[in-house]
Parts: sequence; structure tokens; C-alpha cells
Amino acid sequence: MTLPEIYRYAGEYGGSVENVQVNCDESCFWLSFTVDNELIGMTTFFKKTSCTVEFHPYILRSSKHLYNEMVQSIFKWFIETMPVNYTKINAVIADINKGAISAAIEAGMKQEGVDRMSYQTENGGCDRINYGITREEMHQ
Repeated sequence: MTLPEIYRYAGEYGGSVENVQVNCDESCFWLSFTVDNELIGMTTFFKKTSCTVEFHPYILRSSKHLYNEMVQSIFKWFIETMPVNYTKINAVIADINKGAISAAIEAGMKQEGVDRMSYQTENGGCDRINYGITREEMHQ
């Protein structure tokens, strides 16, 4: 992942790159999703425990119709590449992001809990919902 790619995403969504972590180490890494050699999405992975990673997929608006394909590709990569001791992917989604919640459910992720009032928006705090999918559920 390069800064120009991050700026491209941030610019499209009106976001700031000030809080984006780009210097990853063995506990954090990026995957990119390309179609016809053009970057259309990316995912950050954070190794949370010895068996769980947290991911946050991003996709450009012009390619939103490929979001589920990207997530399924991520799951396939996870199964084929990550050591078997990594048994689960988690996602933490602010409850105001209805599209991301729908996408997580459509991808097969299960709601696992609520982290109350843990995300700050311009309108104040809101809840974040924890979703997860196991390696076995990715096969289904």
C-alpha cells in the first residue's frame, strides 16, 4: 500500500489521511484488490491475538458493486495463506455505517457484540458492532 493509493481513497471519501497507519509491521499489513491491474480496494489486517485478525476493507465508490467479490477474495486468501492457527476474522463497524453492516452480514459474518459509545462522530458518540467469521464458516 502506498501513500498515493491511500490519498486516492481519502480524497474520494472526503477523509483525512492523518490518522491512517501506513507503517505496518508483522502485526499489521495491507492487501490490495485489483481488477485489470487497477487498484479498486484495499484491506488492513491487524493481528489481534494468536488466532484472530481484525480487518477493515475499503473500496472505491466506482467499484462498490464488486465489494462482495473483494471480501470473498479476502476470505479465500485468508484460508490459503494465513497459518491455520489463525481461525477467525473480526470486523468492528460503527452502527451508523448501515452499508458496511449489510455487507458484513451478506459476507456471512455474525454479530458478536456491541462496544457501546466507542466511536466518535461529528454528532457525538455511537456504538460499534463486532462481527466475526471463522475459517470454517468461510468455507460454507
